Amino acid sequence: MIKSGKVWGETCAIMQNPLVEFHRITVNAGSRCSTHKHAHKWNGFYVESGILEIHVRKSDYDLTDVTILKAGDFCQVKPGEYHWFVCAESCVAFEIYWPEVLSDDIQRLDVGRASADRPAEQIITKISSDDLDSVISKYRSTNPEPPEPTWTTWKQS
Repeated sequence: MIKSGKVWGETCAIMQNPLVEFHRITVNAGSRCSTHKHAHKWNGFYVESGILEIHVRKSDYDLTDVTILKAGDFCQVKPGEYHWFVCAESCVAFEIYWPEVLSDDIQRLDVGRASADRPAEQIITKISSDDLDSVISKYRSTNPEPPEPTWTTWKQS
């Protein structure tokens, strides 16, 4: 495990590889992290204890969303959105990062319906191997030499 002190508390990398990062964070009450964004990664937060507010400055409309997470709650921030967290009550959480690899893999014909007796029409879109090769090539061009995967085990003390 790789521990790092932060102005807001501590982060401990439990697992890191080219496709996912998994961190245990301890956040001090009243503190906040920097306002930042990830160009190509999703950022997920799962709270084990305490209260953590996730602030997201929406990129598609003029608003900052605030999601209040308590024990057992999860939320995610999509790539390209400025965000930060504020700790309302001392918190232990898990932070997960994963890349935006297949972002255009769904095509909708409609928005669906609420009534069970009138089901929404469905369309299944298959991604071709050429499309997948293009996505993989794009990922590799921005991440030419991925690091060797590091697998660590976290033991609760």
